[in-house]
Amino acid sequence: MNTLKLTTFLLIFPLLLTAQRSKEVGAFVGVSQYQGDLAPSPIAANETKPAIGGAYRYLFNSNFGIRGTATWGKYSGQDRNRIGFIEGERDWSVSGSILELAVHSEWNFFGTTRYNNTGLYARQYSPFISVGLGVALANMDLIVPSDDRNKIPEPDATSTFLVVPISAGLRLDITEDFVVTAEFGSRAIFSDYLDGVSKNGNPKTNDWYFFTGISLFYVLEELVGGKFGR
Repeated sequence: MNTLKLTTFLLIFPLLLTAQRSKEVGAFVGVSQYQGDLAPSPIAANETKPAIGGAYRYLFNSNFGIRGTATWGKYSGQDRNRIGFIEGERDWSVSGSILELAVHSEWNFFGTTRYNNTGLYARQYSPFISVGLGVALANMDLIVPSDDRNKIPEPDATSTFLVVPISAGLRLDITEDFVVTAEFGSRAIFSDYLDGVSKNGNPKTNDWYFFTGISLFYVLEELVGGKFGR
């Protein structure tokens, strides 16, 4: 609960700032990964899947902004990725996709005004971090041997999750009109059922998923000389 309260505060805080700056729309392309009961390794390279998405960003000033995102990605995992796997052990696997809808609060550490007092543009770059809140909808297929089919589905399994995205990355102006960001983001879902496995795995740890990629933003409007325009 304390995590949710902190996340809510971090999302609302930029709204208290009054210096409106810019409106941007963009697209995300990257990869997704999942960590859970059927992903024994922190990162299994052979389970890396594609991810795409769209975003709208509103910057209140050079340092703070709000970003709304819709991101879709695939994920998969299998017991055979476990180090030391031996034939005859549990041999389950999962594959699925996830749609995430979220709002993120962003902090650009080195953000400065892109236009000086005379209206001249200067290219900017800055590392950033973001914390968000959203919902994830999963479409998952859990594959088990015939001898284990009586163990699934587990009674508490769900396909809808509360999500807290935490990301870090770099924002860079390409031109006056286009901005690119590169980021890595982890997703806490407060559930052990992204893979449909909990009681048959390790119920003491929750599942996670990750998005890594690049977004290209187009600057729709920007505050120049006290008013929005280009």
